[in-house]
Amino acid sequence: MLDGCRQSVCPNDRGPSTSLGQDSPQIVEPHEEDLPDVSPNAGVSSNQAVPSIVLSEYMRAIETERRCFIEGCRGTERYRVALTTRKMLFNEYKYYIPQNNRLCAQHLVIEAWDLLDSLTSNYVQTFTERHIYDMMSLRVNK
Repeated sequence: MLDGCRQSVCPNDRGPSTSLGQDSPQIVEPHEEDLPDVSPNAGVSSNQAVPSIVLSEYMRAIETERRCFIEGCRGTERYRVALTTRKMLFNEYKYYIPQNNRLCAQHLVIEAWDLLDSLTSNYVQTFTERHIYDMMSLRVNK
């Protein structure tokens, strides 16, 4: 507080303002357009467990930016998986690749993704709210 000033809401600018000696502050409810956009998982701190759901018909690659997500690969290059590849894998194979996952140069040019069936220990079937929102953006209506 500044020299006896107290916080109140000014109805003209819809934001906090300071005023001297005003006995009853007016509180203006925010309008819908004034509300901030809240991103998925915004209220979850880093040490809290993020709620997740199991989707038995879908697989998700383990999230990693440090290496190629293909199981057993030792490739040193790391290239972000293209959006077109992510969409294709999701829609044709029900295999979700998180946004920042990487592939090595060798796996970046794969055209036959049947190898996904052999990646049994390198995928999970749990998805967070952030994953599901991203999956919705990858969905192609047929």
